[in-house]
Amino acid sequence: MQSGNSNNQDNNSPKEKAPKFDINKQDLEPAGNESLHISSEDLTEQDNSRASAHSRRVQLIYCSHCGNGAQVGSRYCPGCGKPLVENEDVAPQVRTSGVISKKKIFVRVAVTLLALGLLVTGGLFLYNLFWSEEEEDTALSIPTINVPEDYEMIQDAIDAAQDGDEIIVSEGIYYENIDFRGKNLVLRSENPDDPDVVENTIIDGDRSGPVVIFRQGENDDTVLKGFTITRGSGTRELISLDNEDQKRLNGYFGGGILVINNSSPLIENNVLVDNISDFGGGISIVDATPEVANNTIMNNGASEYGGGVFVVNSTGLKLTGNKIQNNESSTGGAVWACNNSTLQIAPEDKQNITNNEPDDLDAFVDNGGL
Repeated sequence: MQSGNSNNQDNNSPKEKAPKFDINKQDLEPAGNESLHISSEDLTEQDNSRASAHSRRVQLIYCSHCGNGAQVGSRYCPGCGKPLVENEDVAPQVRTSGVISKKKIFVRVAVTLLALGLLVTGGLFLYNLFWSEEEEDTALSIPTINVPEDYEMIQDAIDAAQDGDEIIVSEGIYYENIDFRGKNLVLRSENPDDPDVVENTIIDGDRSGPVVIFRQGENDDTVLKGFTITRGSGTRELISLDNEDQKRLNGYFGGGILVINNSSPLIENNVLVDNISDFGGGISIVDATPEVANNTIMNNGASEYGGGVFVVNSTGLKLTGNKIQNNESSTGGAVWACNNSTLQIAPEDKQNITNNEPDDLDAFVDNGGL
């Protein structure tokens, strides 16, 4: 290939003009491989040429001498003018004008996701660095189960709970008899310190046994707080005594609440009303040491002993701040204890133990138990 006439060169030009080449028009035609060119059918039909250009695709092959791109099918490089030599190391490239390739889309998405991942990781690091200690108490908070939002029935919530959980019961009437079944947990109303909430959060035993039972050794982490407990009727038990005159007690125990078998829950801020049984119309405590504090125990009845509270085989029982009023039984209208049971009752609490038949706490203290 020869260069053009040097007389046509402009000596006054500050830049050297590109050399001219003798190229046959036939040499510019495709080399017979039609697949390397875009036919008119591949062009998007648009009303204006600019829109059409945006969808036009041109396949290029790069010169092995100078690296410039030329349309596939050309025989000479438009950059250096040398014959294009097929370079196996350089694959034909497709340049798209105005169209984002799938590869570019993938790269952009990957970069975006990476950036988001770094942002989230950085945010979590800063949160753990500055706020994790402040939120530590919240993270370690007691798991809470709500009735009836999570479970419609209180017993279902107890069955689903684990030791240390707290069950919060909304106001309403719940017709059921519940058993803690050895679970050391807190069962309370929404606000046990509000008398109106306590009055309106009712567990109704429907005369089908004790309203609440602790019988599997629940410990002092177990709490029953802030309920009205009513219409219980006790459960049949056979209680052995070491008394020479009476070796056992056979009948129904614990109209409202039964605490038995070394259980020691806290029973606090409840109202026990209109419960009946043979022993302990309001509450029966058998071989157990619960703490019974700040409850109202009233209008309960027992056919035998302890219209309000009956205690057997229990020592160190705490009765603190309770109102025990208007309860009836054959013996010990307020509180009755037997078989070497002992009670802890502060003198100031005795004034809240009134109007029980046939006797109040003072008569019980004077006369002793069975």
